Amino acid sequence: SLVFSRRTRDHFTVGCLSRGLNSQLGQEGVVTETKTPLCSWDASGEILASTADETPLEHRVRRSSLQMILELSPFETEEELLSQFGSISEDPSEWTGTRLVMWGGIEEKYCKKGEEEDIEDKREAAKTDKRGVSIFGHDVSLRTFLSILYYKDDETEVPMQIELLGRPVEYRNWSSYLHLQAPQKYTYKPTGATCTTEIQFGHSVPLPELIDNCKGKK
Repeated sequence: SLVFSRRTRDHFTVGCLSRGLNSQLGQEGVVTETKTPLCSWDASGEILASTADETPLEHRVRRSSLQMILELSPFETEEELLSQFGSISEDPSEWTGTRLVMWGGIEEKYCKKGEEEDIEDKREAAKTDKRGVSIFGHDVSLRTFLSILYYKDDETEVPMQIELLGRPVEYRNWSSYLHLQAPQKYTYKPTGATCTTEIQFGHSVPLPELIDNCKGKK
């Protein structure tokens, strides 16, 4: 996969994430300067020539990384890579953002749900618990996972905007979600603890009261 990151209006970076590549570069006798190919450009589309704390790679390493990225990815030219930054935001005033592009064999593990504009993990979707009930949706659905990636409630908004397959992700509002959910009780025993406590999800309880309840359980 490729990660496209636009930090400011004059700084663009592409990084290649590949488990296979890391395994190959980590073999004995293979010498490399970076296991994650990274390349950065300025506003004019020129590869950064200077180094800094935030951009420590030298120009020759960036150029070498770019060549490796073009060899591994579906993009054949530097221009095609740079064009992807335009997909991060249609609003020119929004200069920051990240775009993830995946390819190559992901169909074996994931399937695209066209109508729902979602991606599912085939392996997790096939799993059930001891009762034969499907596991939690966020283990199967990427859209559901992204909806709880950042915390949101009636008083807390999420500054990050995420789109999956071109459709915005709606974050779960925990204030309303817990009130609407039917109460569910779980027995919890922290690692190394000598006692257990019963936790119930489905109602909003003040934190001090929750702590007192947990301390009272033996």
